[in-house]
Order: sequence, then structure tokens, then C-alpha cells
Amino acid sequence: MPKGNQNYFGKHHSEETKHKMSESHKDYFRRGNKGPMHDKHHSEETKYRMSEAHKRQIPWNKGKTGIFSEPTERNKQNETDQGSLCYRYTSGRH
Repeated sequence: MPKGNQNYFGKHHSEETKHKMSESHKDYFRRGNKGPMHDKHHSEETKYRMSEAHKRQIPWNKGKTGIFSEPTERNKQNETDQGSLCYRYTSGRH
């Protein structure tokens, strides 16, 4: 079963509905709403807990190979052969 809500898949909003949504969104910011974390900061404890949780996550690309197209792989190889992107820009080859 596909993820997400499939009820509106392939359908389009009318121009009137798009206009209403646009105005509603504009009003949200006109009223001074800037988001739930505006002018707030995470505590040191919260930042530590988020950091620890992030360390336990497995990278999305761990163990994956061949995820780049052949031209991208060639470009990466050329950059490695020539040192780095700095080589390309300092040598005038860009």
C-alpha cells in the first residue's frame, strides 16, 4: 500500500480555491505569526538529547553503491585526480 494520503492524488485545486489558500497564508503572516520557534531557543539539555538521538541514526546511504549516474561518477573521479574543486577555480579551469 502506498504511503501518504491518496485521496487527492491526480486532482487539482480550482483557481478560486488557490486564491483562498493564498490569502489565508498571507493573513497568517500579516497577523505576526512567524512560526512556533520564533524568538525561542532549545535548552542545552534538549540540544544534547537531539545530538545523541542523531548519533544513533544510520546514514541513509551507508553501504549503498552506484547511486550516482555515470557522468557524475566521472566528474567526481576527475575532481579527485586534480585534487579538489579549489584546483579547478585557482587554475582557471572552470
